[in-house]
Amino acid sequence: MTSSYDNSAKNIVSKIILVFLGLSMIVFWGLGGLTNLTLSRNQSAIEIGSDSVSVQQVAQAFDKERERMGVMMGGKYLSPEQGIAAGLLDGAVQAQIIAGVSQKVRDELELTASDAAVAKYVERNPAFADVLGNFDKNIFYAYLSQMRISETELAHKLRKELAMNHLNNTITDLGYNPLVLAEAIYKYKNEKRSVLLGTIKPEDIKIKTEPTEDELKEYYEAYGEQFILPEYRTVQIVQITPDKMADKVAVSEDELTALYEQKKADFGTPETRQLDQMLFDAKDKADGAMQGLTADNFREVAKTKAGQSDEQTNFGWVKKDDIMAELAEAAFNGAKGQILGPIETSSGWHIVLVRDIKAGEKPSEAQIKADLKKQLALDGAYAKTEEVVRQLEDALGQGDTLDKAAQSVGLTVQNIGTFDMTGKKQDGSQIASEYTSSDLLETVFLASLNEPTSVIEHGNGYIVAEVVDIIASTPQEFAAAKPELKKMWMAEMQKNALTKTSDDIVKNVKDGSELQTQGTVYGFEVVKENDITREKAGALLPQVVETVFAQKTGNKNVMSTQIPNGQVISVVLSSTPADPKKDEFGVGVVKQNLKTQTGEGLVHEFMNAYTDKVGVRVNEKVINDAFAAYLKQE
Repeated sequence: MTSSYDNSAKNIVSKIILVFLGLSMIVFWGLGGLTNLTLSRNQSAIEIGSDSVSVQQVAQAFDKERERMGVMMGGKYLSPEQGIAAGLLDGAVQAQIIAGVSQKVRDELELTASDAAVAKYVERNPAFADVLGNFDKNIFYAYLSQMRISETELAHKLRKELAMNHLNNTITDLGYNPLVLAEAIYKYKNEKRSVLLGTIKPEDIKIKTEPTEDELKEYYEAYGEQFILPEYRTVQIVQITPDKMADKVAVSEDELTALYEQKKADFGTPETRQLDQMLFDAKDKADGAMQGLTADNFREVAKTKAGQSDEQTNFGWVKKDDIMAELAEAAFNGAKGQILGPIETSSGWHIVLVRDIKAGEKPSEAQIKADLKKQLALDGAYAKTEEVVRQLEDALGQGDTLDKAAQSVGLTVQNIGTFDMTGKKQDGSQIASEYTSSDLLETVFLASLNEPTSVIEHGNGYIVAEVVDIIASTPQEFAAAKPELKKMWMAEMQKNALTKTSDDIVKNVKDGSELQTQGTVYGFEVVKENDITREKAGALLPQVVETVFAQKTGNKNVMSTQIPNGQVISVVLSSTPADPKKDEFGVGVVKQNLKTQTGEGLVHEFMNAYTDKVGVRVNEKVINDAFAAYLKQE
């Protein structure tokens, strides 16, 4: 799961970017965050120089990633398993590496951003702008309220981000953009060509003859190694995983009750309300807006009296602790359709409309305790797994058969099928994907008959395997191989015919025939592509584009290009050179891209060098163990 972290760390930290300040609110309910599970251990998951990031910190970052994804999915609950499958655990680890290395850079280079720079960034951020693009404090304070973050906390966060952004921009500005090179690239990229293209596929060529028996035997002798049936082995296993052990872990009623009292508030869905609000800087303005105000004209009054757009007025669906306490107390005591206010807060004077209400849901005590019991059992199942593995090893070491050893620890032997060393059965289907790991297959095909293997780490648990039957590798009989031999013969005939047909077509076009005429004769379609460039060539394959821009115009210069499934015949109808003198803006874009690309290369090298200097190590085992309950076998 985490094997790519160390290899990608350098690339990750070289992509420092400003965090996008969205206005989405987190609606995240269910079993609570992963920090409620087995991740409270303060083990080191990532080491960045002399600093370390604990499993707890990774879990918290993972929870936040799941929350963000939940918002993007319309407020839906995203389970830990779904989050890992979506790559959010990787993202959480990457985010910790980025933050850690960036902090090292800031500390050593003493980078910081001034209060004025932070203020300017906030004022110019489009996320806080009204419809005219001007900074709107109402939107800004709504964001702070919804995200439950103070101005001081936001400023501290932005100072870090702006400092790194300034460093990246400074390095990027060292890039170069000479005009001569920019014009040359512009000409290369923007030359336009119009072409005729015809594609011939091998399967379209009809072979009228059939292979003789002698020809098929020649193929059988020449390609006999392809007709060797592989060795097959019948394998049975004993699998020991935490989820299998959970039923064997006793959970006391006292322990369950204590955890229930501690966690019961985390379960269920709270009441949510859809609110509109207006915000004023003075009470008399708010009082004036209240005159004649109704639910129907609320947003119109917000436009005329508070200067707010519908988007600014619509507070969305919120739960009580999403918004400021003074507003929450009033808004969550009001009835549906009721207008409340003016309400004074540190942001000003608010008028709130309760547009709609969704009642909260609370699972029963029995449901919550059932979930918690499963959680406690799973927590204890890891230790139980290790204990059972030791007992199984002891039993096998004393000479017990796999079946007897498994029975002694309360497990059963499972036959996973007869298959070759790739996991393919004799009928061509695959065994269950969870048993196709290279480690397991390799161990099984090195094992002796009827001798249990050693314990193999597998997924989030262990496996002991035993080969109970071996079907030796044998040559396939000629009669059985004949259908496949005929396919091979036919494919070669079509391939040879394709080359000759392509050559004939090219010769005919050079001799004066039109490509469309040849398409009619040989049964392929001819299409015309107008004004393609090297970068904008539709669905054309790169090798075809390369040919088209290498050949001259006219039938005399017709060319053929081999592609994976055939041959493409091309005739260039016209070529239009690009004139950089007529497109100053386009050349300017190329120049800027040159500067940015060379500058980004410098940033990349800088961050690579700094990562090497600092040293980044991801403790994969710690992370995998902590998240083992949710990791699926790949």
